[in-house]
Amino acid sequence: MKRESPIEKKRSSVRLSKNELLKDVPPVAVLSLNRVSSYSIENEADVARFTNGIELNDSWMDQTDHETVLLHPLLSDGLILAVKNYCDSLPNVYFESYGTEDEMEKHLEVILYRSVCELISNAIKHAFATNIFVQVIAENGFISVTVYDNGKGFDPETVTIGSGLGNIATATIANKGKMEIHSSSNGTEISVEIEL
Repeated sequence: MKRESPIEKKRSSVRLSKNELLKDVPPVAVLSLNRVSSYSIENEADVARFTNGIELNDSWMDQTDHETVLLHPLLSDGLILAVKNYCDSLPNVYFESYGTEDEMEKHLEVILYRSVCELISNAIKHAFATNIFVQVIAENGFISVTVYDNGKGFDPETVTIGSGLGNIATATIANKGKMEIHSSSNGTEISVEIEL
């Protein structure tokens, strides 16, 4: 029997939370959320097209990387608690999780943790988001992280992607995962999902 991905449950919950973040947005602006640019990254060809030839740093997958070693103590109680603590340390960043985290390889925890940090940083620096929502789902042998922001959005088909998103995509694909991007002028939702 094929294992079911938590993607649909995740989407429903994120969209409910998205509505909460947008409760003060005029209804006319919310309508434009239907005009969403989407991009799914599931293999190396998708990564190459997505990054448009930029040079990527493969240290995200190098377990001897100094930063990776420094992250191990932060992750000693698991990915979910590490992400929650990080979100709690930032203003206007909201966190929720579903499911129970199965034991996973340390390098996967590092990749997912670094992905969340990078996505939050991008939302603040590039999208000028005022609210950011982070969700971690661990169930049915999958782990997924989703970061939604109410920033200005971008079109992944036309915008030059920086090395941060490129590194996330590369590390995700190298670990047989997938990355999805949904963006409009009212916000961006990026999900990374890996089967354990």
